[in-house]
Amino acid sequence: VTAGSGSGARIGGSSTALAGGDISVTAAGNIALNGNGANKAAILTTGNIALSATSNITVQDSTVNAGGTLNATATNDLNVIANSVASSVISGGLQTISANGITVQGAASGSNLNAQITGSGGQNITAGSGGIAILGGIGAATNGANISNLGTAQTIVVNNAASVSVVAQTGSAGINSSGSQTLTLQGASSANALTVGAATSANVSFISGNNQLVTAGTAGQLGSITVVGGAAAAMNAGIFNNSGTQTVSTSGTLSLTGGSATGTGSTCNPAFGSGSCADINNNGVGLQTVSANAIQL
Repeated sequence: VTAGSGSGARIGGSSTALAGGDISVTAAGNIALNGNGANKAAILTTGNIALSATSNITVQDSTVNAGGTLNATATNDLNVIANSVASSVISGGLQTISANGITVQGAASGSNLNAQITGSGGQNITAGSGGIAILGGIGAATNGANISNLGTAQTIVVNNAASVSVVAQTGSAGINSSGSQTLTLQGASSANALTVGAATSANVSFISGNNQLVTAGTAGQLGSITVVGGAAAAMNAGIFNNSGTQTVSTSGTLSLTGGSATGTGSTCNPAFGSGSCADINNNGVGLQTVSANAIQL
C-alpha cells in the first residue's frame, strides 16, 4: 500500500469518516505500507484488524488503526518507522503482536514525527531472536519512539534474542504501560541483554509501568541490564514503577551509569533539578525487589 505524491492510499475507511467492519490481510511475503512527506498509506477501521505476513510487516510514514482488536504476525520483522510523517500501529482493543524482531524508530529530521505501537485494550507482544529496538529520532524532541499500553496489562516476552534496547536520541524512547507491566527476556543460548539509554541521549529513555516485573535472563541463562544516563539535564534513563510492587532481576550484571549532564540539585528528580541520572525507581507503596549476579553503580 503506497501513497502517491498527490494522494494517499488506504484499505478501509478514511481518517475523517472511519468505517466499520473487520479487515484481514494475509501475504506470502511482505506487508508494506509506505507513505511520504505529503500523504500516508493506511489501514483503518472501527472494527478489528488482522495482519499476517510470511516475511516482514513494515509501516513507514503510515498508519494502521483498529477501533477493535489488532493481531499482527510476521515471520520476520515488524518495523514501525517515521521518516517524513508520523507512523503508528494503534488499536482500541487488545493488541497481539508476534514477530521475530520489532523496531520502532522516530524520524531523523523534522519535528512531530514520532513512531508508536499503542494499544488501549492491553498488549501481548512476543519477539524472537531479532529482539526489540526502540530508537528515538534525531530531528526534534517530538520525534519519539514508543511501545505504549493504555489498557489493563502489558506483557512483552522476548525469546532467544541478543538484546532489547530502549534508547533516546533527540527524541525520547520508551516502553510504557498504564496497567501492569511484564517484560521478560529469556533464552538458553542468547545474551538476553536489556539496555536503557545511552551516553549520547538528549532525551529520556524509559521503561515505565505498574506492578512491574522486568526479567533479563532466568536461572542458568545469560542476561544483563544496563541503564545509562545521557547528555542532557533532567533527561533520565531508567526503569520506573508507578504503583504496586516492582521486581527487577537479571541472571548477570545490573549496571547503572549516570550521564554527563550536571543538574542544579542533588537529586534524580527532574522537577528538582536532576542531571542525567540512571535510575531503577519504585514510586509505588509496594515492595521493590532488585536482584542480579552482580550490581555496578
